[in-house]
Amino acid sequence: MKNRMLLTLLMLVPAYQGISQKIIEVEGIGGAAWPGKYSASTGVPHFKYARLYFGAGFNYQILKHSFLTSGLYYHQTSGDVPLQLKTLSIPFQWSQRYGKKVQVQLGLGMYTAMLVYHYDGSKYRYIQGGDPLLVTEKNTTITTDLGVAGSASVYIPLTKTVAIKAGINKNWGLKKVQANGDTTATTQRTTAMFLGLSVKLR
Repeated sequence: MKNRMLLTLLMLVPAYQGISQKIIEVEGIGGAAWPGKYSASTGVPHFKYARLYFGAGFNYQILKHSFLTSGLYYHQTSGDVPLQLKTLSIPFQWSQRYGKKVQVQLGLGMYTAMLVYHYDGSKYRYIQGGDPLLVTEKNTTITTDLGVAGSASVYIPLTKTVAIKAGINKNWGLKKVQANGDTTATTQRTTAMFLGLSVKLR
């Protein structure tokens, strides 16, 4: 029994050494996002103004130049329609990295998102000199989303463990984010430009 346990431990040592040599990076980014709910009939975005975008993520090395990339990101909407949405998204991407000193990373995968705040001004009737009155409490915006995620980033080293990260994140929603029967049924697409820091833990 002891010999079996010793043999098992000896077999696990190379695997542990391989894991311990993998690169793990944590990142914090901030920038601007252009989130658009696109009309299913016309393709026209309901939101067209840049709003706040920020979040934190990580890269876990799988192969020599391949990483699993994920994180948690927040963005808002703004446009000509009286609708405000605040969303958290989580991408899962397979990323490839190119270059030696200055590196470029390209990623592709899926994302899931959750609506954390919703305000629709069209559901309120305003009376001069008085408070807004709620006309209807019906919320036709679906609170979850799913789609394809892509990214392109550049890493500019400052030290051996710290690098500036700049790039673009893109989400293409595959779900309708309006309830069935709503004539404004749309899909969500978000483009974000960001700048941040990446720190290598090992």
